[in-house]
Amino acid sequence: MKNQHEECYVRVTDKNWVSSLKKEYGNGVIEEQVNFWTTGTMKVRKYKEEELVLFKLHKDEGGKIVGCGYFDHHEKMTISEAWEKFGRRNGAESLDSLKESLGKYKEVEEDLEESAERICIILKNIIFFDEDKWIDGPKDWSERISTGRPYSNETEIGEKLLKDVDDRIILYTNA
Repeated sequence: MKNQHEECYVRVTDKNWVSSLKKEYGNGVIEEQVNFWTTGTMKVRKYKEEELVLFKLHKDEGGKIVGCGYFDHHEKMTISEAWEKFGRRNGAESLDSLKESLGKYKEVEEDLEESAERICIILKNIIFFDEDKWIDGPKDWSERISTGRPYSNETEIGEKLLKDVDDRIILYTNA
């Protein structure tokens, strides 16, 4: 069977973001928009419309692909504005826990004050895989990658990754 998707972008995330959203939405499928935080206030990768984004856990959390979603748009907001607009769809239980979660990353330590606008990646149609359906991270992944990288079905690794993800998408959308 030919892959449904020809390319994707793999983004690094943490278990707190995933588990908070799964807890909020129980079944692991979220049709509403969610906010995928970036670690900086500067320029962010330009995504294609409806681009498939995969969620890869940090190496110390297992390094697995745990879900996916589709790019909707970028938005610049302060942390409070994002909390007001997305609430728990920021992947945190409260504004304080969101600040605490973001504060773990060296790149954001200095800009957690209210005036700092951050670039938010707004995603939609999210699917979180059950733990027994998690996918091994790409074999060529370098742990020096701090945000993410693209993959396509033009490479053996990309083709396998996209097939595995497409199999999960079919499983969760036809349930």
